Amino acid sequence: MKSRLLNELIPQVRENCIISDAGFWGYYSVCGLLLRLRELYRFEHGIEPWESSAEGGITDWIGQREERWEELSEAKPNPLALDGREYGPFDVEAVNSLLNGEGLVYSAGYGLYGKPVFFLADLDSRERADGYDILISGREYARDLSIHPAMLQHRRIYARREIARLLMWEKFEEFRAKRATSALSVAFSAYGISAAKKPEDLKEQIQEAADTELRTYIHHELGEAAESESAGPRWKEMLASVLSSKASMFARAVMDTMADTSERGMLKHIIDERKTGSLAFYMTFLGGYRSVISREISEAFERFTESRDWGLIETARTRLYAKASRIADNIMRLYAENVGEQALIDGIQREITLLQPSS
Repeated sequence: MKSRLLNELIPQVRENCIISDAGFWGYYSVCGLLLRLRELYRFEHGIEPWESSAEGGITDWIGQREERWEELSEAKPNPLALDGREYGPFDVEAVNSLLNGEGLVYSAGYGLYGKPVFFLADLDSRERADGYDILISGREYARDLSIHPAMLQHRRIYARREIARLLMWEKFEEFRAKRATSALSVAFSAYGISAAKKPEDLKEQIQEAADTELRTYIHHELGEAAESESAGPRWKEMLASVLSSKASMFARAVMDTMADTSERGMLKHIIDERKTGSLAFYMTFLGGYRSVISREISEAFERFTESRDWGLIETARTRLYAKASRIADNIMRLYAENVGEQALIDGIQREITLLQPSS
């Protein structure tokens, strides 16, 4: 039964993944797109992170994928045909009800810039926390360019072990290339992982580290769920009104910061559990506008690496949550005044400017 459903679903979900990528590949930077394409090639060809691959094969595959994107640039995700019936590509409840008992999980939602995100995987386990169903997936059979290790959809959180592992291997390659990086050194040292070891000898250790870090990603989603519920639907309306601008990226970074620093969020979980490795990994992933907003955490981490004083991180967390909340309130007050899209974007830009260090 499982084999039959997989045979039916894999090509359909993969096609919708290609359609999604065809409409949104331009949102990636050149380097970011190349990295995601390389990882997607390895995924579709079953090449493990520690294994080498032929450059010629990747180059030809990328060329073929780009041709498909051109063909599908205006296409919309297709319905899924299963058991003689059609299901909408985002009808997650109906599709998963068909997969119940088969050890499979299907996810479809929207990510950054409204990009459709699809994946099909083995369902490793499920649990509940704070009123949310948490589905933990293992081996993946279809996915798009996006690499979200955990995703919130309605009252359900999808936590993806394979993506968490991919991110861990990416960080390990960075660690091998830049051994002096403080946060990476702290992070991998906490898991007993050395850059001097051969990658193939670290398979189990890196998977264990990825599984541990997946718990922190789940807590980000729990924090986001709590903050989104508090913000209400008008926050999403505001984001939609500035969707194609940098203002949208900044506003999302503000909400991500609130999610991480809230009482239910990732940093609170890390602090409560005294997870030094997770804190260090958090710092390595802190980029873009989130790093601009989160200087309190960055400064506290520098002192923490010498003192191991968790009180420094807790104080920075509460201060950062208060700051991000003030910024969010300022944005929403402006939006409530119906000032128009450009004035709203200008107002958000002022918030960005205020965060820049004075010269």
